[in-house]
Amino acid sequence: MKAGRKKLTLSKMYEKMMNILLWQELQIPVSYLIWKKSIWALFAGFLFVFLSVPVYRIMLRKTELLDKPTEQHKTHHGVVPTAGGVLIFLSLVLTYILFFPAEISPWALRKFKSFFLATFLLFLLGAKDDMLKESANQRFIGQAIAGFFIFFNPDLRIQSFYGVLGVEELPTWFSILFSFFVWIVFVNAHNLADGIDGLLATVVGISTAFFGFVHLGNQDQIFALVSWGTSGACWAFLYYNISKKQRIFLGNMGSLLLGGVVAFLTLEYLSHDDFYKTLPSWHNVLAKVNKPVFAMSLSVYPLLDTLRVFVLRTASGKSPFVGDKNHLHHHLLSLGLSHARATTCAGIFSICAVFTVILLSRFFQANGQFIGFLLYVACGLGLLFYCKTLLASKQA
Repeated sequence: MKAGRKKLTLSKMYEKMMNILLWQELQIPVSYLIWKKSIWALFAGFLFVFLSVPVYRIMLRKTELLDKPTEQHKTHHGVVPTAGGVLIFLSLVLTYILFFPAEISPWALRKFKSFFLATFLLFLLGAKDDMLKESANQRFIGQAIAGFFIFFNPDLRIQSFYGVLGVEELPTWFSILFSFFVWIVFVNAHNLADGIDGLLATVVGISTAFFGFVHLGNQDQIFALVSWGTSGACWAFLYYNISKKQRIFLGNMGSLLLGGVVAFLTLEYLSHDDFYKTLPSWHNVLAKVNKPVFAMSLSVYPLLDTLRVFVLRTASGKSPFVGDKNHLHHHLLSLGLSHARATTCAGIFSICAVFTVILLSRFFQANGQFIGFLLYVACGLGLLFYCKTLLASKQA
């Protein structure tokens, strides 16, 4: 009898726990049930990638999809399976199949179709590049074709600077061109950031996690799923990306796919000004944040690194698309840091940038937040090169 009562008690405890996990016994508004699917999407993306990589690595060993350190800017040693982006893509598809809402407005469905088509084309472009090594011009044309599904959609264009530099609403022609420019810059910035183990998975895992909170607060279930599903997949991939025994790379298909996801989420976030109208009180911390500044803070490392190397390469008369060892992560490695520690520094820098902007929003308007953000970035760069100079003087 005691054993029977104990079994019944454990059964009820398990049932109670599952009800709480499924938000069935919490007295919260129905709109908060969006959290349930988003949390499960995070776990689904994580588990799928985490469990699939070991088997997938064995399959890749029998193909030519291997990364060999034959180029000057490569920092790894030995042959490493690449094309890990396939698992990221499949994890996102799995998330859509399992958790896509049954009822959706035509407007939201149109946005999702634009997202899926654009990112799928980037995935195919990266897969072709991994196998055939395309030129920079071919990659640009492919990214432009993918962007066609976005910047000609009136619901996915940046139509305002929200007061940054005193600019509000943008003319239609400039809105289209600037949205296209943002798409190309964000996609390429994230592609170039995939330079050392774990770096891209970390920065995208951070930015998509924050995007997930933003969309959850606005009750946007579709892109909350996209954001947290991507974040979960990135954190699982990070484990293998920095592993010594089971290491795997994203490949261009993975870096372009993740760049496309972040670029789209950025455009979608900046394309309309109703994000904070339905926010609950605990989420109002974002109500005063300037949207362009916040968007830049979410991708601060890839944007800063790309801007810096493009300026330096152009100033020295080189093509901005030719790889070298002048990226920020190369300078972090030159300080004696391992790939994991350099990635950790980049991740901390990214997280601190986001919270810096949120803190600035409590005291300053648009231009004040923008200037404060630029000062934060300048301090970060100054600290890096001060440490490098200090190390060089000690070695001399």
